[in-house]
Amino acid sequence: MGAAQLAATRLGLLSRPVGAWQGADLGAALGEPPGRDWILHGLAIGREEVTS
Repeated sequence: MGAAQLAATRLGLLSRPVGAWQGADLGAALGEPPGRDWILHGLAIGREEVTS
């Protein structure tokens, strides 16, 4: 994720880390068997909206 964020910055794209749930049973929340703790991270990459 760090490499992707660095690449986005070099290209002039906006980026923002999102998420991080620790000790949450997201597997059960998403329909998987319960009892599995997940740590989830993501990176939103985009650009500013262009208006005409």
